[in-house]
Amino acid sequence: MISPQAATSATRSTTSLAVLIISTVVALVIDLASKTWVFQSLLPDKTQITLIPGWLNFRLVHNKGALFGMGAGMRTLFIASSFVAAAFVIYLFATSSSRQRWFHLGLGLILGGAGGNLYDRLIHGEVRDFIHFAKKIGSLELWPWIFNFADVFLVIGVAVVLLQWWQTPHPTHPKPDSAEKSSLADRRNS
Repeated sequence: MISPQAATSATRSTTSLAVLIISTVVALVIDLASKTWVFQSLLPDKTQITLIPGWLNFRLVHNKGALFGMGAGMRTLFIASSFVAAAFVIYLFATSSSRQRWFHLGLGLILGGAGGNLYDRLIHGEVRDFIHFAKKIGSLELWPWIFNFADVFLVIGVAVVLLQWWQTPHPTHPKPDSAEKSSLADRRNS
């Protein structure tokens, strides 16, 4: 039997709303503040600074596409997709239980990450990326893509949501026993 507290909607829980809102705002602030700081600190003199030699650089990139730079020139589609994704995340939150706090945290990280990249597309016309893992094995770069904290929050948020979804028991429809099957077959044949 489900306890009344477990059946409470997340939208009626102050704690659930706080987890969603705080994680969204923290992710958004970290993303936008880091982009502003890095791009103002490095431009116009430098486009790259080495933080950990052979491992980590800040390299300024203006990404007109999406993940891994794919879809350059499809800004309107990415803006619309961000709004659709945000609406879906809000739907997931509204239909979740107040006890699914990790799920709400993941949703908040997704909203914050999507919001950071949406802000860039709306205000700057492109996404500002700067984090670059520069580790190489021979001449092969292990992670050639440059990203930002919004991307980090999106990936972590999706991982948390998926882990929570996999760990949450889902109602299953009981399989009919043999007596029910024969009864159904009899009804079909008549």
